[in-house]
Amino acid sequence: MSKSSIVVARENFLAEIDGEYFDVFGGDLFEADHPLPKKHPQLFNEPVFRYPTRPEAKPRQATASEEKAIAATVEAETPKPLTTSSLRPSH
Repeated sequence: MSKSSIVVARENFLAEIDGEYFDVFGGDLFEADHPLPKKHPQLFNEPVFRYPTRPEAKPRQATASEEKAIAATVEAETPKPLTTSSLRPSH
């Protein structure tokens, strides 16, 4: 029915499939392979986004100074292993 994996109901309607009733409102989203859009494709459209979607962010390589800063942060935030001397009470 659709290239999209999601479809949107065009209007309000009531439908029955295999004894189950569906009260659908315009704007409701369904998976395109759901029995309802398959049985009544004339009542569904592909969704249209009102606002443009953002382009995918392209990953970039960290600079040497960024890598050093990350390593220093990880080192500072990594808990030190417990040793028997660190468990002894100090007097």
